[in-house]
Amino acid sequence: MLPRAEERFLGIEARSIREIIFGIEDGLITTLSVVLGVSGAVADRGIIIVAGIAALIAEAISMSAGAYLSTKSQREFFERKLRDELDEIRHKPHEEKDEIRQIYEAKGFTGDQLDAIVEQITSDRRLWLREMAAGELGLIPERFENPVRAASIFLVSSMVGVIPLLPYLLLDVANSIIAATISTIIVLFAAGALKSKLTKTNWLKSGSEMMAIGMLAGILGYLVGTALRVSAIH
Repeated sequence: MLPRAEERFLGIEARSIREIIFGIEDGLITTLSVVLGVSGAVADRGIIIVAGIAALIAEAISMSAGAYLSTKSQREFFERKLRDELDEIRHKPHEEKDEIRQIYEAKGFTGDQLDAIVEQITSDRRLWLREMAAGELGLIPERFENPVRAASIFLVSSMVGVIPLLPYLLLDVANSIIAATISTIIVLFAAGALKSKLTKTNWLKSGSEMMAIGMLAGILGYLVGTALRVSAIH
């Protein structure tokens, strides 16, 4: 078994990786899709920039709010399950003690060693609750997510989505399309490669996967914008 401090670290690290990568990917792909879509429909840099900024801000707020509400709901559900478990420990101690015994029997403990473990755990109500939560419910209280933290990570990481907008501040629309696409692809590939270093997967495959998703989203956005412009002309 991992020490509690290490369990907690690994749980936080895993959540952070997921939230950061998802925020970066969502911010980049959404903004790129919008700016390329609008670029395919109009040639006005001002309109494209405003649309991109609006999309970036709206997406960041929406994702952060969604992360906050979903994490809060999940945390409240887990806390209710813990309260129910604590109530059972208080009112059905013999049954709950038998469950601790069954949990550790399943792990291979027997005889006096098993008796000692059960007595030690059930003599401390906090430890008892934690062991019941982990063994019976699969919950580890230290890993419950903080809603504010989850929302903040999504908000900050999604701000990377400003990258596809930067070329439009400096270049004409035609060159901005190329620069925005290339810069986004590079960042997506780098984010995917970085994720692979943390998750111990193939960096080339991980980077290429994120890059391919970004390219597909950008192409679709541009094609939609072009189609809308053509239909408006006719």
